[in-house]
Amino acid sequence: MTSSFKQSAVSEPCKPGKHLSTTEYLKAKFPVIIMPMCIIAIVYFVDNVLFHLTNSENAASAEESTSGPSSNFFEIASIVVCVVLPAVYFNRKQEKTKIAMQVPNAEDAGARLRAKAPSKVTHASGESPSPKLKPLSQVLRTAEEEQKLAISKQAITLARYNQGISAAAKAGQPSKAVQILADIRKAGLLPDTISYNSVIHAFARQGDIRSAAQWLLKMKESSVVPNTISYNILMDTCVKANNSAEAEAWLERMQKDGVDPNEVSYATVIHARAKHGDSAGGEAWLRKMIEQGVEPNVVSYNSLIYACGKKGQAAAAEKWVEEMEERGVEARVTTYTAVIDACAKSGDVQRAEKWMEKRLHATSSQMW
Repeated sequence: MTSSFKQSAVSEPCKPGKHLSTTEYLKAKFPVIIMPMCIIAIVYFVDNVLFHLTNSENAASAEESTSGPSSNFFEIASIVVCVVLPAVYFNRKQEKTKIAMQVPNAEDAGARLRAKAPSKVTHASGESPSPKLKPLSQVLRTAEEEQKLAISKQAITLARYNQGISAAAKAGQPSKAVQILADIRKAGLLPDTISYNSVIHAFARQGDIRSAAQWLLKMKESSVVPNTISYNILMDTCVKANNSAEAEAWLERMQKDGVDPNEVSYATVIHARAKHGDSAGGEAWLRKMIEQGVEPNVVSYNSLIYACGKKGQAAAAEKWVEEMEERGVEARVTTYTAVIDACAKSGDVQRAEKWMEKRLHATSSQMW
């Protein structure tokens, strides 16, 4: 805004870069010429007035003194000083104004910008300052966040591989499950317990207990600790193969390896005994289960009632129902069905009818 105001304040003929005619040039220079002449005239007029006032008594002698050569010299010198000094002053002022009004070129503008730009701060030694250090807490927090992000990505990738192994196991393709397990290592990841359990389950579904057991050993060799599910898969495979002794052996081996059996583990070996009608052997495992602090579930009691039913032991079956209710385990429809079967095989029709009514009541209660 300031520069535009200054440019508008200058007359058009005086602007730089403008070609002027003689008349325009004289008009532009007229103030410069007329101003000193006016000043000289005013000074001369004032000087004469003062001279006549102070020397009125000696007018004759003053005229003689002014007519001399020295008086003429001083008058000429005073005129020259009065004319030259103002002319020089106004010419220099006009030249400065022209220079200030000139439009700067690109080089001048760049030089001014470089001059105004703040210089880089340097140390006393002349070296540039070192970058600002981050607080240690911030550095550690950033590193921790990056580590968590990397671990999260690895976990997501591993979960996808595990889903592939599980799908192969359900499809009855144990060889494909093994191949996917190898792909996990090729990807720079380490298989976890879920990975190996899925491979063990793939062979177990095919009834290949030997291959399933071998993968449990490979799991240990890879420093992956088996869990309860690992052993439960093997025990369930043995029960399906009607090999209760080997199922019990895996339960005992589980305990030796420091893995605690759960209610599913004990229910599996109890069911293995019940399939053969060995209610006494099943009861023995039930008591061990309770001694180890593992609470029996409805599956364990149903297996014992089923064992009694195979031998037609109605009274023993009723005893297990009473015990399970005392321990807070709710009987299901399958429980009543097993008792009714035991009563029917023993030929006790009235007892079977009583349990039939209880089953109907339980069925209506569960429906509501």
